[in-house]
Amino acid sequence: FFGFIFFGMAVGSIFFVNHLWQFYMAVVTGRFIIAGLLQIAPGVVVSKWFVKRRGRAMAFAVVGTRFGQMSMPLLAQISLSIVGWRSASVVLALLVWVTTLIPILLFLKRQPEDIGLLPDGMKSNEGESDQLIETTYSLKEAIRTPAFYFILIATSGLMFNIGGINFNLFPYLTDKGIPEDSAISILTFWAGVSAVGALGIGFVVEKFHIRIVMAVGFLVVTLGVVILMLTTNVYHAYSFALVHGLAFGALPMLIQLVWAEYFGRAHQGAIRGFVTPIQLVIQAGGPLAGTFMYDIMGDYYYALILFALIYLIL
Repeated sequence: FFGFIFFGMAVGSIFFVNHLWQFYMAVVTGRFIIAGLLQIAPGVVVSKWFVKRRGRAMAFAVVGTRFGQMSMPLLAQISLSIVGWRSASVVLALLVWVTTLIPILLFLKRQPEDIGLLPDGMKSNEGESDQLIETTYSLKEAIRTPAFYFILIATSGLMFNIGGINFNLFPYLTDKGIPEDSAISILTFWAGVSAVGALGIGFVVEKFHIRIVMAVGFLVVTLGVVILMLTTNVYHAYSFALVHGLAFGALPMLIQLVWAEYFGRAHQGAIRGFVTPIQLVIQAGGPLAGTFMYDIMGDYYYALILFALIYLIL
């Protein structure tokens, strides 16, 4: 609740910007709140409320994120064109508060036990609570296991690639001669396909071990990067958006899910709070690596080779 209050204030503060450093402060503050709090809390809450149906529940949560990513740029552009950028920041801040604070106050609870319930709607008097048994690790216990570090390396590498590819995707497409309006359409299609991938994988991961699902996801997303490397026209780009989008939509959801699947739901807040700063620092290196290699090599091709190799290694 307080995270969204402060995030709305950060967005609305752009109304008062008169110098570039003030704009940077507003954006950095907003990003700090999103990455440091608002990206962690929903995944932790979903993990606590669901065990048997955790995959599909997390999928619906991530699909909401994807639709937000699709709709907010359009809403921002409409606001900008009607009232200008200063007033648009206030409109967006109010939109943040209305769409988050009211539902949080009315519906959000930390975990089902706080209101006398069990995950997945189970009832203890029917013997269903036996299905809730899962291995539970505290943060101190988790960091003593090899699995913790393998998962941290895999998820951090994935976030490195996500940052590197997403940040450079639009200029890469336009460098290949694809018109800007077509590139925007491709990215919109890519985001829509990602939502489908996130939703579908939520049901798949309930049937197969998450380790196998993630391995397949890494292979598919690597294929998408290869298609992007070979892209020379709009049709190739749409093929990339289809293949890469399906896997890209699934993998961020699996990042949210894998920690609860391996270490249980009881200490997800502490575990995610520990690993997320590490992941975000590594993610910040992705865009830097991509643009640095472009400046040195004069092409994004070699950066894409790096990203593809990282996916294969992971």
